[in-house]
Amino acid sequence: MNTVDIDGIDMPEAMARLAGNNRLLVRVVRELIKMFDQQASDLLDCIQSEKFEETYTKAHGFKGIAASIVALPAFEATRVIEEGCEQKSVVQCEAGFKDLSQAIERMRSSLPAES
Repeated sequence: MNTVDIDGIDMPEAMARLAGNNRLLVRVVRELIKMFDQQASDLLDCIQSEKFEETYTKAHGFKGIAASIVALPAFEATRVIEEGCEQKSVVQCEAGFKDLSQAIERMRSSLPAES
């Protein structure tokens, strides 16, 4: 597989962390996107229902994966959600969710086609 360039990921740092394994990076990004697709509506429901502890836990899962692949916009968005939970701010959590959605879409649109 040729070197990929995925929008929203610090590619040099991600490649260093993954020993240059492009396939692994693409696989982890696809898993993050799949996880988001499966959990987005539930995450948003938790935010809007002011279930801050559950929201925090869900966001923290995304944050861990984003950190492992150096997906900085997604990582930052989940940090905003976590801070919103700590402050019990639906508005801040919703803003972080919007940013996370956009980060996921940027990654999705820059992934190579599946072979």
